[in-house]
Amino acid sequence: MIMNILFLKQRGLSLPEEFKTISEDIEVSVVEKFSHAIDLLENGHFDLIMVATFEESFSKEWDIGKIRRITSVPTIYVTGSSVISKEVLLLLIESLQTSKNFNNHFLFESSLRFIEQNLYNDELSLEKVASHAYISKCHYSKLFKKHLGTGYKDYVINKRITKAKSLLRRGYSVTETCYAVGYNDLTHFGRIFKKVVGVSPSVFRQEEVLDKLREA
Repeated sequence: MIMNILFLKQRGLSLPEEFKTISEDIEVSVVEKFSHAIDLLENGHFDLIMVATFEESFSKEWDIGKIRRITSVPTIYVTGSSVISKEVLLLLIESLQTSKNFNNHFLFESSLRFIEQNLYNDELSLEKVASHAYISKCHYSKLFKKHLGTGYKDYVINKRITKAKSLLRRGYSVTETCYAVGYNDLTHFGRIFKKVVGVSPSVFRQEEVLDKLREA
């Protein structure tokens, strides 16, 4: 599922490079002619409209009211800015997510895919995932709990420890397992593992080996 964004901007207004490559799930159409924007709105489908000018008000040539008349798509208006920064861009996307017309599942599902793809990367963090979803860390944390009923940290830990148990059962050493599931500190890994499982990784591994010997 692709989110389509129409961005109507005044000629000369700068956009960050990030705007053109926000995400593989987001497609942005940038136009500078009002008539072109109207044509796209009448003949295409968009999930969000952004209208921006570096003037204090929009040009009279832009019939802003017409946009409101021909579409009910969430529309964000920006005036008095010569550059749309990355930070502003994040706020714009977040405002869409909190709009009553927007399905929060859209970017949230994309963020879950990002987590799965980077689950065992020791650099994975709430900040990075929230940035991928183009919303603030605080808002993403609340959104995560709302959708999954658990916090981001607990979700990642449980996923990693489940994988760690599987690797230990298969004969991986504690050190190999630690690094394989996204931790770079054995002590930290051991502490988390014991908190979740009830025993240390080494004890868990030994018990699994003994169980296999008994079954043999």
